[in-house]
Amino acid sequence: MFLLLEFILYGFLIVFDWSWIKYLSIFICFCYLMHKGKGYEVFVVILVADALLLWSEAYEIGIYCFMIVQCFYHSLLKGKKSFNCFLITIFYPHIVALAIAYALMSIWNLILAIYRRHWLAVTIGLLALCDMCVVIQFLTHINIRAIWWFYLPSQVWYTKKILSNEERTIVKVN
Repeated sequence: MFLLLEFILYGFLIVFDWSWIKYLSIFICFCYLMHKGKGYEVFVVILVADALLLWSEAYEIGIYCFMIVQCFYHSLLKGKKSFNCFLITIFYPHIVALAIAYALMSIWNLILAIYRRHWLAVTIGLLALCDMCVVIQFLTHINIRAIWWFYLPSQVWYTKKILSNEERTIVKVN
């Protein structure tokens, strides 16, 4: 039922591009994980970030929230604690500095996930495509509807895999 509902919302997203549908689709991921009783913690931060990025001008806080999400992903990848050093950008919350730090975190996590053959590689890869669209939109000031075409599948993939694959996440360890 979860996947069917998300598929329907995805169809509406492609056609209508309404913010409330975008947020509802992510909220449903959160509710699904809450119902299952695990993996929902990261969605608290994601819901805050999405609300800020969809309906406010607080882009810096939204990006910072997604940096926290990348830290969460990094812990799932069993990465080093030093990864969290990127969070120091809170002392210089300029949108460009935050975007660069976030991009470095994403690239680092994507490389680690691919190297370890971790299921998060799909989530982070789709987020990278989404982020490329965001950068293009930021630079050109043209609405890029494809942002959510990548973002929603990344979150649905995460939602399903965190439940089904939580104990067997890493195929290859250093």
